[in-house]
Amino acid sequence: VDGNKGVNGGAIYIDGSSSGKLKAENNLLLSGNVADKGAAIYIESANVSTLDLQKTIFETNRAKKHGVVYWSGNLKLEGASFTDHDINCKDLLYNDRDDGSDSIILSNVIFKNNTTGNDCIILRNVNSTSKISSISSVSKNNTFNYFVDIQRGSIELKDIVLTNNRFNN
Repeated sequence: VDGNKGVNGGAIYIDGSSSGKLKAENNLLLSGNVADKGAAIYIESANVSTLDLQKTIFETNRAKKHGVVYWSGNLKLEGASFTDHDINCKDLLYNDRDDGSDSIILSNVIFKNNTTGNDCIILRNVNSTSKISSISSVSKNNTFNYFVDIQRGSIELKDIVLTNNRFNN
């Protein structure tokens, strides 16, 4: 999906009445999309239990407020890449659910040449029972304040490589 614009969800928007699981496999390209929240994907519904993306390429998406991906619930990203994003205000990945039932798995994810305004490059709004595991990520030439912003709880980081990154202060 290339070059779309929306208030929420430049490429994919799932409204509050939807339920189930969103799964995309093998070479989904989300590029050049623009939105206030969720430049590539915006999921408004807490009833969409899992966002499962495999081999997904996110590139040159622009968000004014909250991220390339904005969702509520579980997230599984495997073999994804985030390249050349400019997020004015918040984060690349923004989780809006705070009921303690989240599971977040990032595996073989690449972050390259991304810029955020004031917050973290990967994830924000993780609550006390959320888990992040199996991260095998490369982060190169990004500008951000935090790699991950954990307000409460814990995080497991595994096989992380951070090179040539710039921090906003």
